[in-house]
Amino acid sequence: MKVDQQVHVREFRPYAVVDDLRELRGPASGVLTLSHALYWGPNRDFEIADDNQAADAYTAILNEGTHADVVELINAQRLERVWPTLTLPWQVLRDWESRHRVLHQDWA
Repeated sequence: MKVDQQVHVREFRPYAVVDDLRELRGPASGVLTLSHALYWGPNRDFEIADDNQAADAYTAILNEGTHADVVELINAQRLERVWPTLTLPWQVLRDWESRHRVLHQDWA
């Protein structure tokens, strides 16, 4: 490796992705409280019916969550609605969009 090259952990880190969106059993509304392992902010409560709050919660879950977290906390319909607004690493976008065409964004 050259001295000027950098290796980032996020390039090799595995992210949890479900095989079928029907696996997702998270709530479609109500308040979702994330654990400290998923979200380090001062307010870990998210109103899932609110698109902005759902997007913030789902971003944290998809970045930091285990497969079990993803299945239990994310709702498929809410995910489809807020997907275009999520701020995710390209690896997460690639992995989810390649398995779930309904989420695929045409970035061209």
